[in-house]
Amino acid sequence: MAGPGRPKGSSGINKSAKIREYLEQNPDSTTTEVIEVLAQEGIDVSQPLVVGVRSRAFGVKKKRGEITINELENLNNNIDSVFDDREMVGQVMDQFDSWATELGGWERFTTAMKTALANETFTANPDSNTVEDEEDEEYQEEVQNAIASDSESESDESDEEYEDED
Repeated sequence: MAGPGRPKGSSGINKSAKIREYLEQNPDSTTTEVIEVLAQEGIDVSQPLVVGVRSRAFGVKKKRGEITINELENLNNNIDSVFDDREMVGQVMDQFDSWATELGGWERFTTAMKTALANETFTANPDSNTVEDEEDEEYQEEVQNAIASDSESESDESDEEYEDED
């Protein structure tokens, strides 16, 4: 029965409040899960209502690759807490982006940076990377093998991500 001030056909239950309540207890639940659980309680809610309540209450659930406002705010706070000069951070990021482009992408750039930082004697100039003794040669071979295996495993993981979406 519709109560006073309620639209005709209304159940008298505040569906949005029930959705918020459920989402507060289960923030990682999907829209379908919310609809099914509330239906078991006898509350009929639509997909657009759940999506709308979730977006207003918790921010829009991001699609793959999108950055949410909360993520941007967190990043902003992290930058401010670690760096004194925001302009310098931008310049470093521009340089990193340039190097990543030269190396063929961020994945290769990240691997190269990890390798370069792990081995202080290793330089980008191949002529200066001469091997002085057998131990250095073995170490450099291990590093190159690690780079190759990292690239393969990251590639396999990204392939699995796309397979899961099908």
